[in-house]
Amino acid sequence: MQALLLMTFTLIVAKSIVPVTCLRPYFIESSDIGVSKCTMQGVFGEDHATLHLWIRADVDVIEVLEDGKYNQAQLRVKGFFVFESLEQGWEGPQLMQSEEALSSFSFQIHIRPHLGSSSAWELTAWDMKKQTKNNVLPFWGNFTLYQLPASHSIWEYEVSVEGLDYTCQLVADVHAPPVRMNSNEVDGETSSLEGGQSSDGTTDYSKALGRPGQVSFLLSPLFGSGVSAYASVLAWHIAWHQKFGVDIYVLYVTRQMTELLENPMIQMMVQKNLLKLIMWIDMPTPLRGTPYAHQVIIYNHGILSLMAENSLVIVADLDEYLLTPEPMSIHQVMSNCVEEERTVSATVATLNIKRFNILNKTSADSNVSELPQWIPQLGDSHTLNSSQWMDLQLPSLAEHPLKMYTSQAAYRPESGFAKKPIHRPQLCKAIKVHGGFPMDGMQEVQANPACARLLHVVNMNQPRMLYPQKMNPIMSKWFWPMKEDNSDGGVSGMQVVR
Repeated sequence: MQALLLMTFTLIVAKSIVPVTCLRPYFIESSDIGVSKCTMQGVFGEDHATLHLWIRADVDVIEVLEDGKYNQAQLRVKGFFVFESLEQGWEGPQLMQSEEALSSFSFQIHIRPHLGSSSAWELTAWDMKKQTKNNVLPFWGNFTLYQLPASHSIWEYEVSVEGLDYTCQLVADVHAPPVRMNSNEVDGETSSLEGGQSSDGTTDYSKALGRPGQVSFLLSPLFGSGVSAYASVLAWHIAWHQKFGVDIYVLYVTRQMTELLENPMIQMMVQKNLLKLIMWIDMPTPLRGTPYAHQVIIYNHGILSLMAENSLVIVADLDEYLLTPEPMSIHQVMSNCVEEERTVSATVATLNIKRFNILNKTSADSNVSELPQWIPQLGDSHTLNSSQWMDLQLPSLAEHPLKMYTSQAAYRPESGFAKKPIHRPQLCKAIKVHGGFPMDGMQEVQANPACARLLHVVNMNQPRMLYPQKMNPIMSKWFWPMKEDNSDGGVSGMQVVR
């Protein structure tokens, strides 16, 4: 849970020890957002491997029994695991799991109460042996607890894996029947962002980040970047997608947390509850290659924490922008923008939005990054960095850098990566960078690009694409957020307000 104490402690970032003062209130550790971690080692076939398992368990009281001493509750379990070869390790960007371990693994995972019961339940594990190049292996289950002591606010449980002589002892929160409160209206739809209320009238705050009806933007993890530029680009992104009803941004950080927390723009976004910073401590950075081997793990970790009734999660990068031809919320996009509605015979778990490249001709011809055009001219950077976060606001959409793009490249379906997903996390077994794996009976579908599309600023961070000979114009109706007043009172160019 986000700590509320001001304290001095040691933060280990990128293998260096950095003293940090009074920064703890601004970030949350990945072990403290409602998702538990379990690590087991064993011999699988001829390979010594480590099984990394993440699990979220929720115990929801559904009936208070007559004697008042016991409750009946529903146990909901969801998680995923990966195999790390101790001999090969990971070298990113792909999550290359141990093939020996996978081929000999029974896919049998059990959960049982820690004390007072010999009963155990087997979780449903999806055998994805043919799809493990860059995917995790999910499991799930729902069970009834018939005599849960009414005095218990936590439920202790054990997790075991067939073939491994090791058991993880973990704890799940017990949730009283929720009562909605603190509702926010977004285009006629109600979302409860601050949790439920227990039967004794006290607020029931979950460690998990998700809230009923919440729309979350799960960003690509920060593995290292220029923090000042990153903060500026992030501010533009949040200001834009607030118009679509996005409630919260979630950013996992593997390094540079100190620099992020010293940035006043980042501080402002955290203090105004626009941004959650998660310190990724569950696994060490790979010794070889790049840390991007963690990307798909982090996405699935985040989706577990963001699960809630009627919640939605967008997975995308800061150089990708959602567009619709008229004002529309993310909930409406999910409901109304399916490409061929007549073919949808089940609830949509994942909606994939087609992505179109946009680029500036002058920058492309010069083979340079477009990033300088996305960073506002703020004058004396020292003045900005010494400003208090409460003096800052999100930038005005009227000045958004997207206005310099008037055409888009043709869609490239053959790439397989020209899309990004919106998920209903409760309805997904697991997710991947460019799609998802729906639960049985659910569907993954495409969005109609005439209803919703993504613009990809392909050369934002580095020159990756030459200017095409043919570009298609973008009609001005797609840029409707620029024409509306900034509800947060943002000022032109993200300047400091005095």
